[in-house]
This record gives sequence, structure tokens and C-alpha cells, in this order.
Amino acid sequence: MQVQHDRMWTRLSLDSLAHMFINQATISQFALLESSTLQVDHRNNNDISQSTCSWALYWQRSSLLGLTSPHHPHIRVPVNSPRVLASASNVKHILHFSDVHLNISESLDATEPVEMQFKYGNDAPITMLKSALEFAKKLMPDPDFFLYTGDHVVHGDLTDKFLADTIETNVKTVARYYSTKDNDTNLDITALLGNADTTPDYTMNLTDPEAETNPSITLISAAWEDILSTSNLDWFNHRGYRVFDLDENLAVLTLNTVPYSVTKPFPRHNEYIGPFRSVCNETLLELRNAGKFAYIVGHIPPIIDSYSGAQIHRQAQFFAHVHSIEFRIPLTSEQLVQEETEGTELVPLFMSAAISPIYNNNPEFMIWDFDANSYEVLDFTVYGTNISSDSQEVDWKPLFKASTAYGVNSLRTTELNALVSRLASDSALLEQYYYNSKVQSYLQSPCVDVACQSKWLCTTQWYTTSEDFEACAKELEMKRSA
Repeated sequence: MQVQHDRMWTRLSLDSLAHMFINQATISQFALLESSTLQVDHRNNNDISQSTCSWALYWQRSSLLGLTSPHHPHIRVPVNSPRVLASASNVKHILHFSDVHLNISESLDATEPVEMQFKYGNDAPITMLKSALEFAKKLMPDPDFFLYTGDHVVHGDLTDKFLADTIETNVKTVARYYSTKDNDTNLDITALLGNADTTPDYTMNLTDPEAETNPSITLISAAWEDILSTSNLDWFNHRGYRVFDLDENLAVLTLNTVPYSVTKPFPRHNEYIGPFRSVCNETLLELRNAGKFAYIVGHIPPIIDSYSGAQIHRQAQFFAHVHSIEFRIPLTSEQLVQEETEGTELVPLFMSAAISPIYNNNPEFMIWDFDANSYEVLDFTVYGTNISSDSQEVDWKPLFKASTAYGVNSLRTTELNALVSRLASDSALLEQYYYNSKVQSYLQSPCVDVACQSKWLCTTQWYTTSEDFEACAKELEMKRSA
């Protein structure tokens, strides 16, 4: 059968995904990155080259530009470029939940629900999700849009029924708080799949979206029947991704990143990468030609950053996956090329954590502030809670705000370059950044020794291979130990 253009959301390797955005220099970006890490996947200590898609795309981009990745982070003196600060009345907000990993039954059998307790090291019961939503609703009853970046379901070997029932429970629980008569919160951007939202984990059927729906998606898509329009639901059932218009100037492109995990590479990826790239090109170019900004969101981060060609209005990147709050800035060599050739900045990557406390992180959600006119990301606030297995009490509260915790005036790359300079010279600040990454969990081991701090400083840099990262950490450790 001839490959159709839309046959892109099938199980390809993340190396294939790298090619997707190489020629897209013309689209504005604001992708929401939940927790890609360029260090080590803290869940299973896999090599970074196998734990994120970041490496694949970044390597492709560097190769095309003829650049090499340095063996240590180049910490830059920030360039002061003019910008107009947004007034409070000109700031809009994104309420960002992710990685609930909801468990509706200890037996993983939806027909046997039980009242479950929450505790560190386990995924989230319904009581944890409801407590977060209740607090968020009082805090921000009507956000400009609600973002959910995948992984609705508990970790485990799940039946089809349990998977579908859990996703439906998660989505409808969110809707009970935010799809109500007293507000018009857009919940379309909850229709986004993580690797845990398929069974087996990280696996999705290969189908031709022009000819048929995808059974991996139709198995669970009833969860969004009351949220998505009929046409959007049909498109989602065929492809697993969609472009949603949030206002006349802003569109959100949701990516179905599940098929591209390196955990389960698809051996025939070369057969499909051309059509995949073609459709993505067409989608992004349509948005550009319409003069729209694009927020690009997904679960496993494909690391959408720079494209060859003309650039316009690039903002930031956000996804999900590793349960840690971090950022990445492009390497100095790439920043310089971008400034010299385009006169614009490359955008950083931002990462959110999780509601699930399975990795001994505190449960959290985030609120992102963005300029209503430029759509530039201005700041974020993290809300979280310690949990008590004994009392089953939670105490949701604001934990930290980027601008105050890190002394930044915005989340632009120039500001983060300056922050990295401060992290390199201030061990206490670097320890605080590390502590914040797991939402200030008291179960997190300290990061005060030279080896740990060297690694975490290197995670602020957008490296392309595990070898470059390890070389960075080794070199920094030697310098900081001298």
C-alpha cells in the first residue's frame, strides 16, 4: 500500500522524529515541555539518549548547521535586547496539569474500585487528583486554557478496559471542575496522549489515517466525547494529534509523540519519515501563512527548536514525561549562529513535573504567565504539597515562582543564560534549583557534592548526546574539585 501523508503517528524511532521540524524556521513556537531531561531518566537511570527525544532532533539540527557540541557548557554573558514588559492586565494564564497517572483500583481492575490512600512511591488515587483540582479551581477558576500533557493512567500491565476507564475517569474529573456553566475554560488540550495511555506502554498501532481510525486511540477516545467537537474527535481518532484555534492569533498543535519512543523503535521508520515531515511542514506553514502563533505541546519531548529559513515570533517550548521541573538552553554556538543569521533568539525548553508522587517527588501543577499580545512566556509558579501517608492530609500552596526564586525578569534565553552563570558561581542557588526540580520533596537526596552539582549544571545545557553530557559533567567536576 502506498504510504499516505498523514501516516505519521505510527511507531517510529525518535531519531525519525528529529527530521520532522528541520525545515520549519518560519513558525512561531510555544511548546509546553513537561519533563524532558538531558541528564539521566531519574525513573530508571537509562542513558539520556534513550530517555528523551531531545537528542535526536538537536543532533539533526546541529549537523545541518555544521556545528559541534562542546564538551562543557558555555555560559554566556546575556545580551540585553529591548522588550516591552506586559502589564498585569495584559497577562494571560495557562493552567498546566500532567502525569496524574491515576489509579482507580489497587488490583488494576476497574470492576473492583477501592478507597485508596496516597503515599510517596505510588501513583495518584482519585483523592489526590481531586484535591489538586479543588485548590486550583479556587486559585484560578477560569484560566485562559487548561493544558494536560499526557500520562493519564497508572503505571502497570493494564487491560484495555482498565486503561479506557481510567482515562475517562481522569478526563471527566477535570471536566467536572473546569467544564462548567460558570466558565468557558477550553479543555480541548486535554486530548493528548502519553506513553502510559496505551497498552502495552509506549506502543501504538500502525494505521493509515486516510483510510481508517487508529484502534489504540478509539479504545480510549470516548473520554473526550463531551469535550471535542465531532470533527475534532474524528480527526483525533484517525491521527492522535490536532490543531486547535484558541483565539484569532493563537493555535495549539498537539503532538502524538507516543509512536516515536526509542523504547520501542519501529523498524520501517524510513518508509514513513517523508510523509511525516511533509504533513508537519504543511501544518506549520499553514499556521505561519495565516499569521498565527503556535503553541506546540506533547508528552515525550521532541525538542522543537530551530528551523532552517526565516524565523518569526518564537516563544518557548513545553512538554511532559520525566516528573521534574527543569529547563534547557541552546548551546552557545547555536545561539550565536541564530543571532548572526536571523537576529533573533533561540528559545529554551521548559519542563513540568507531575501529580503522581511515584518517584518521591511532591505532587504539583503549574501556572504559566504569558503576554496576551506577543504570547511570550513571562513567568511560572509551581503549586505543590507534601503528603502524609498516615493522616492523608495535603496542604497545597505556592512553592516557588521563577522570577523570585531565580531572579529572572522573563523566561527568555538571555535571562536563562544569566541564571546559568549565577548557578555556576553559587552552589546554594544550584542546590535550590535541584531541590525545586522535585517540587521540594523532603525525600529527595541533597545535591551538595561536586559530582552532583556538576551534573545538574550540565543539565541546563541542550546537549545532543550522552557522551557530550558526560564529558561536560566530568570536565566541570575536575574544575570544581581543583
